[in-house]
Amino acid sequence: HYIDGISKTVFVSSFSAGAVWRQSPSWRMRAVLSSAYRNPNIDDQAKIRVNRGEVSVPNLDLKPERSYNAEIGTQRDFVLPYPLGKSKVYFSAYYSILRNAIVQDKVSLPNGDTIIVFEGDAQRTIANVNAESANIRGIAIGGETMIASQVKFSANVNYTRGQSSLENG
Repeated sequence: HYIDGISKTVFVSSFSAGAVWRQSPSWRMRAVLSSAYRNPNIDDQAKIRVNRGEVSVPNLDLKPERSYNAEIGTQRDFVLPYPLGKSKVYFSAYYSILRNAIVQDKVSLPNGDTIIVFEGDAQRTIANVNAESANIRGIAIGGETMIASQVKFSANVNYTRGQSSLENG
């Protein structure tokens, strides 16, 4: 189910800059600063979806989501004794600030209703809305080693946490 006649033009730019510092042939440090964006797509602005007791309704006022990102990391290369071989361990940490983050929230219809009868069933209304602010942060730790001439073992652990706040709470 779509709404007809939707048109929107938005200009958004992004950037990326990074640096790598090799302290020695086996140590590497890096830093990256960047920005990104997500423009609302046609589904966000014109499609009505029904899923698990909720009706997702269009939001014509949805603004582009912007993110500003920073990441730092380090890597150490080394050689383990036979039968193992070339190996490395790495660590990175990142933080992103989002402006106008696109999140789902409960909404009222223009008449004030929060429930709509859709295809015979009462459904709660939700929509993609812009959060006042949001952030995402995390770390990644990992490593890899050659355990045979054609076999590599790798492992990594990631931790990510995000939160958002809406203007109305």
